Amino acid sequence: MSEENKEERVKKEGEEKKERKGVRLSIITTKFGDKGQTYIVGGFVLSKHHPRVEAYGSVDELASFLGYAISVISKDSKFSDIVEVLKRVQNHLFILAGDLARYLKPSDPIDKEKKRVIKKMIDWLEDVEKSYLKDLEHLEDFILPGGSEEASLLHIARVITRRAEREVSKLMSYEKINENCLIYLNRLSDLLFILARAINKRKGIKEEIVSWEP
Repeated sequence: MSEENKEERVKKEGEEKKERKGVRLSIITTKFGDKGQTYIVGGFVLSKHHPRVEAYGSVDELASFLGYAISVISKDSKFSDIVEVLKRVQNHLFILAGDLARYLKPSDPIDKEKKRVIKKMIDWLEDVEKSYLKDLEHLEDFILPGGSEEASLLHIARVITRRAEREVSKLMSYEKINENCLIYLNRLSDLLFILARAINKRKGIKEEIVSWEP
């Protein structure tokens, strides 16, 4: 089947699913995915191993892991500010995943009014990053991920973010997406690194520099 015919088939299947408006959470098991396919925004059908599905799936994984991190970090009241930051990030990740699940033609404009990742979200990340970074010592070398349990969880979240960033970059190489998605993930990985350091500092845990000794 030619690419043109494939696209036409996807569009036709999408038209047949026009009644699927909004998010229906009353029905969780649809059985449609039993054949290895899934719907994205607009009713279009993709295989579950499609790069677009891999990309927003990685973002979903990140949001879920952050939920676990929040449940641990929130046990200590002195990290309440960090918990609030992470909860806002979680909400942003739902917007980001939805953005990635939206099919765009090369000629389509990036609509910034319909639950898309916008510059304002990236600016917020950068502002938060600066506010925490100013209280941390300047690093002369790499540090070992770890320290407290809370910081270790954020280091894991950071590498999940990096993987999601790679998946989005791969998707961008041959399909049009909102470029702000990639930028947001890039900034987020930096912020998670900084927050992990901030937690260790508040707990009085000294950072370990990589020794580079064989």
